[in-house]
Amino acid sequence: MIEHGLLCGQIEYLFAKELEITVPSYNTNLIDEGIIDSLTFVELLDQLEQNFRIRISLEDMEIDDFVSIDHIAHFVQRSIDVNIGSICILSVKIER
Repeated sequence: MIEHGLLCGQIEYLFAKELEITVPSYNTNLIDEGIIDSLTFVELLDQLEQNFRIRISLEDMEIDDFVSIDHIAHFVQRSIDVNIGSICILSVKIER
C-alpha cells in the first residue's frame, strides 16, 4: 500500500508536469473551481493509467472520485489494490 500523502504528491506532480495545471491544495474541488473540464478529465484518466499502471473502467468510477487530488489518490489506491488482487488470483491459477 502506498502512503496516502506520497500518492497525493505524485498526483499533484502529474497535474503540474503532464497536464500543466497548478492545484492549490490536495482538497481543492477541481470541478467547482473549473480546474478540470471534460477534455482535461480524459487526459487525466490516461495519465493515471500510464503513471500508476492501472486500468480505469467506467463502471468503477464515480465523479466524486475525481473532485480533488485527495479523492483521486483514494481512487488510485483502490485501483492498485484491485490490480494486485487480480495478479495474485492469476498467479494461483497458473501454479495449479
